[in-house]
Amino acid sequence: MLPSVVVWESTKACDFNCRHCRAVSIKERLPEELTAEEVERRVIDRIKGLFVISGGDA
Repeated sequence: MLPSVVVWESTKACDFNCRHCRAVSIKERLPEELTAEEVERRVIDRIKGLFVISGGDA
Protein backbone atom coordinates (compact mmCIF):
# COMPACT_ATOMS: atom_id res chain seq x y z
CA MET A 1 0.00 0.00 0.00
CA LEU A 2 1.39 3.42 -0.97
CA PRO A 3 1.28 6.32 1.48
CA SER A 4 -1.20 9.10 0.73
CA VAL A 5 1.43 11.82 1.21
CA VAL A 6 5.23 11.77 1.16
CA VAL A 7 7.23 14.68 2.61
CA TRP A 8 10.86 14.63 1.62
CA GLU A 9 13.58 16.84 3.08
CA SER A 10 15.52 17.37 -0.14
CA THR A 11 18.64 18.84 1.47
CA LYS A 12 20.03 20.05 4.77
CA ALA A 13 21.87 22.88 3.00
CA CYS A 14 20.31 26.25 3.75
CA ASP A 15 21.65 29.77 4.29
CA PHE A 16 18.96 30.47 6.88
CA ASN A 17 18.34 29.14 10.37
CA CYS A 18 14.62 29.83 10.74
CA ARG A 19 13.06 29.46 14.19
CA HIS A 20 9.96 27.78 12.74
CA CYS A 21 11.97 25.11 10.93
CA ARG A 22 12.62 21.84 12.74
CA ALA A 23 15.61 21.03 10.53
CA VAL A 24 19.18 21.79 11.54
CA SER A 25 20.66 23.57 8.52
CA ILE A 26 24.22 23.37 7.23
CA LYS A 27 26.00 25.59 4.69
CA GLU A 28 27.00 22.99 2.07
CA ARG A 29 25.13 20.07 0.53
CA LEU A 30 26.13 16.64 1.78
CA PRO A 31 28.10 14.57 -0.75
CA GLU A 32 25.67 11.64 -0.50
CA GLU A 33 22.62 13.75 -1.46
CA LEU A 34 20.95 12.65 -4.69
CA THR A 35 21.35 14.73 -7.84
CA ALA A 36 18.21 15.93 -9.64
CA GLU A 37 18.67 13.18 -12.24
CA GLU A 38 18.98 10.49 -9.55
CA VAL A 39 15.85 11.78 -7.83
CA GLU A 40 13.88 11.58 -11.05
CA ARG A 41 15.11 8.08 -11.88
CA ARG A 42 14.93 6.52 -8.42
CA VAL A 43 12.08 8.25 -6.69
CA ILE A 44 9.73 10.57 -8.55
CA ASP A 45 8.56 8.02 -11.10
CA ARG A 46 7.44 5.77 -8.20
CA ILE A 47 5.65 8.39 -6.10
CA LYS A 48 4.66 11.21 -8.47
CA GLY A 49 1.45 12.88 -7.40
CA LEU A 50 1.97 11.92 -3.76
CA PHE A 51 4.76 14.15 -2.49
CA VAL A 52 5.72 17.56 -1.16
CA ILE A 53 9.41 18.53 -1.32
CA SER A 54 10.65 20.40 1.72
CA GLY A 55 13.99 21.69 2.96
CA GLY A 56 16.60 24.27 1.98
CA ASP A 57 16.13 27.92 1.18
CA ALA A 58 13.82 29.15 -1.53
